[in-house]
Order: sequence, then structure tokens, then C-alpha cells
Amino acid sequence: MEEIFRGMVSVCEYLERFSITKPLFVPEYLAAKAINEMIGSTQRFNHQHASKVCDIVNEVENAEHYDGSGWFDYKIRLRRWLELNGFTI
Repeated sequence: MEEIFRGMVSVCEYLERFSITKPLFVPEYLAAKAINEMIGSTQRFNHQHASKVCDIVNEVENAEHYDGSGWFDYKIRLRRWLELNGFTI
């Protein structure tokens, strides 16, 4: 599970690098950053947290964004992390 989270952090860093010059990466980067911060700072991840994560992802999906392989990779890793913690999205 730790390895999956490290991968999420790595993808977030990738999104951050591209967000500097490509504005369509900004929503993805900000979402990944917010989700990672929530996961990293929460002692006991619960249904409320999972619901907030879903809301954040849906906000990006409903907005104009790059929607490339980095965001796709992040969502795969996030989904797996959630599954390992007993949640589905």
C-alpha cells in the first residue's frame, strides 16, 4: 500500500511539472495534491474521506482538463489504494 501511495505522489509531481507551462494540467495537479495531502495526514481514512476524494475526482472530470496518461495513471493508483483500504469508487 505504501508503494501505491509513493506512486501517487510521483504522478502528482509529474502533473505539477506540466502544470507550470500547460494550464490544462492545473486541475489534475491540484486534485492529486489535495487527495495526497488528505491521505497523508489522515490517521483513520473513513467513508467521509472517500466521499470527498470522489467529489474531487468528479470535479476534475467535469471541468476542462488535459485528461492524459498522467491523470489516468493517478486514478488507477488511487482506485487501487482505496480498494486496499476497503473502499470503491
